[in-house]
Amino acid sequence: MSLFQSFTCFFLLFHSIAAVLNNCTGTLTIDHPANLNDSYYWPTGWTDFQNYVPQFSAGQNCVWKFNVPKGMYAYFGASFTSSDSTTTLKMTDSIGVVTIFNESDFNHPFFLVDPGFSVELHSTAIGYLGIRVAWFEIPQTASNVITVAPNDAALALIGDTFNNPTTIQSQSRVSLVSIKPKQAFNDNVPAMRLTLICDGPTVNSTFIGNLWQVMTSGNQLVSTGHSLTLYSVWPGKDLGNVAIVQDYSNVKQFSSYTGISCYLNTECQFQIDASNGTSAAIRYSESPQYLISMGLFYSASISVYSGALTTNQLISSYSENLTHNRIPQEFSGRLTTYTVDKGFAALELTGRSDYSKWSTIFDGRQGIVFSKNLGVSSSDQEFSETFSRKDSSFNISLTVVDAGLTGAATLQITVLQDKTTVSDITYSARKLPDNKIALTGNQLSVTYRNQGSETKGCRLDFEFRMNGNALAGIFAVFLTIFYHFF
Repeated sequence: MSLFQSFTCFFLLFHSIAAVLNNCTGTLTIDHPANLNDSYYWPTGWTDFQNYVPQFSAGQNCVWKFNVPKGMYAYFGASFTSSDSTTTLKMTDSIGVVTIFNESDFNHPFFLVDPGFSVELHSTAIGYLGIRVAWFEIPQTASNVITVAPNDAALALIGDTFNNPTTIQSQSRVSLVSIKPKQAFNDNVPAMRLTLICDGPTVNSTFIGNLWQVMTSGNQLVSTGHSLTLYSVWPGKDLGNVAIVQDYSNVKQFSSYTGISCYLNTECQFQIDASNGTSAAIRYSESPQYLISMGLFYSASISVYSGALTTNQLISSYSENLTHNRIPQEFSGRLTTYTVDKGFAALELTGRSDYSKWSTIFDGRQGIVFSKNLGVSSSDQEFSETFSRKDSSFNISLTVVDAGLTGAATLQITVLQDKTTVSDITYSARKLPDNKIALTGNQLSVTYRNQGSETKGCRLDFEFRMNGNALAGIFAVFLTIFYHFF
């Protein structure tokens, strides 16, 4: 037999297998097999190792009810396609969350717990469907315990934290928001479903969702009691996603509270709707982010916090008519919270300093430089920022909000005019700066070093105003040109 004939026979065999129309009838109740190494497949005789998806007939209404005993979870995967929009496949989990499948595959599995879940097929046309369900025991491993307290900064827990069960304890209740991975591919974002959340101190507490569901809800998940327990059913599969947890008393005032996925070298837009009351969004990043655009509507105002939601961590506030000269602004903390009191806010961030023009001086510009862990004792507080503008001269006003000069820490402020040093002073605990500093030049450098010791960080507010002499020079040039032509 020739190669062409062999291929033709294989194609005809494959086509005939795939073309068989499968039928399901009524409601089926499925229990786990006696041997947990076995899986349930529909249709019978098909497995997900085969290179085709079975066809089903039109005009079917079928329900599969899968029972999941306490102490176990079920893996559910479905490959489903249909060209008819009225043909639907839906899955309802144990807490009533419904997923409608448009097109899925086995790279996007679900992990489901007691008492079980149901799958429904309603077909008005021929389509393709293969189902696999497998049951596994939940490891009964002692939980790691993390305690959160009122007024403390939120904690960012990376996905691999939950390889072992992790219980979050609080004095009141626990707040949790979920942020997708930095490398957000089509297959690893839905896989956030593998981290399950229980409302209580153990993996046997009541299941209330998974990290995927929390992220897509657009709001925080709150425990009914003092604890939440999270665990991964696939330990070792680190997606890089983030769960942000804290004492609920810190955020109970927000009608909506969600996580923002903005990472290095990307631009992202997000909105905060406070039409139903004060709302907030929290961003996690290991690298600085730059606020480059802001729209405030319906009398909205916004406050930005680095770390905890306390007065000491309030970095900046904006209102509708006071934004243009205060953007761009760098926010370097790992956790930054944007709160809106009313109305609506639309913001844009970037991870690129050059794109934001953060280091460029313009007339009237205001801003802030500060340590990433401002207000908290930490050895990770150092920063160095330089701002410049060629062929101009500016009056530079600095307000030293917190010099952070304890121990061996130093603060160096350098001003140049056309590369010529105007002032270069290094301050320390023995040589403190004035609260107000006024200088003139077209380059400002601020460098804070804590020399490895723990400090609460440094904060300076700055403002640049075009030097009056420079303005006069520009005006004189304009008059000369005007006189020449007229």
